[in-house]
Amino acid sequence: MHTLTKIGTVALLATVFTGCSETTTPEDGPGVATRVTLSGAVADGYISGATVCLDINENKKCDADEPSATTDVNGNYSFEATSDVANGYPIVAVVPAGATDADRPGETLQPFVLTAPAGKPEFVSPLTTMVQSKIETEKVSATEAEDAIKATLGYGVGDDVSLFTDYVAAKDDTTNTSAEHYARIHKVAQVTTRVLEANYTAVETAATDAGLNLNEVLDELVNIIVQQVIAELSTISTSVDTAGDTFNADTVASSTEITDATTVDTTTIEEDVIYQQNLEASAIADLGAVIQNGFFGFGGDYDWSTSTAFVGYEEIIDANLDGQFDSNDRYFYDKSISNWQLGSGDDTEYCI
Repeated sequence: MHTLTKIGTVALLATVFTGCSETTTPEDGPGVATRVTLSGAVADGYISGATVCLDINENKKCDADEPSATTDVNGNYSFEATSDVANGYPIVAVVPAGATDADRPGETLQPFVLTAPAGKPEFVSPLTTMVQSKIETEKVSATEAEDAIKATLGYGVGDDVSLFTDYVAAKDDTTNTSAEHYARIHKVAQVTTRVLEANYTAVETAATDAGLNLNEVLDELVNIIVQQVIAELSTISTSVDTAGDTFNADTVASSTEITDATTVDTTTIEEDVIYQQNLEASAIADLGAVIQNGFFGFGGDYDWSTSTAFVGYEEIIDANLDGQFDSNDRYFYDKSISNWQLGSGDDTEYCI
């Protein structure tokens, strides 16, 4: 269950919004947030029938009170949001069973979730989903996360390739010198989409069987799936390259090499959810708010046998600077109240 307050996504809002157009009404006055339009496309190939929203509570769902829209036949969406939140939260695209993919005529999709970082609404894809997952789990910037995914794909920081570019359009643009790279990225996305589909229902089923509430752990479940993809992204891209001109997304995705590498182990789903929640706890443990004077020792560990994370710090204060320690207190992070607590010295208290 989510008992933690997320601070993983923080953004400064400016008067100009990337990927947004700003509108005002005659009623708008000083101090009143204007409304802006966020628009973009959702793709493996362009996906029709996906619900796209500004994920204000960051739960990987499109809740009734969040600005949202449904993608059209070309994968396009558009919705309005107030300027105070428009660029501050991730984009989520919930692809339901029955949605369609322009790359797969005559087929309907199985459910999965795609995401894109805050301020990047223009294109939502499996690649932007990997970037957003890295942002959330590693607490890095969008640029750092994108560079890491690009490096796994074999692209350097200076290469003229962006994972936020519409690769479907870019690969067909005869004036784009990177068209060939975007064609390759599109193929990687096609395989990845099939991996996401194959895992999503299995992971949800395992979570339900384990007694987990899907409404409370969907965020963690999505990241578990995407992290598995990221871990095997080089395997996916190598398989795409090996296929060459004979590439077929279904053939590659269903190969033993890919299924063995990318299938999530659902037998440990409870432990994996706890681990994802522990990552959140480590992100919100604000040491800066509690450190004021003295010497501090910090510690953290993860017990893989029990899927338990520990975090804490020791405060050693010499208030009079006379070489005599006035206190030697140990604190642990209590996720039930999202704050630091003075500990008794029992190491089990430091479990998050």
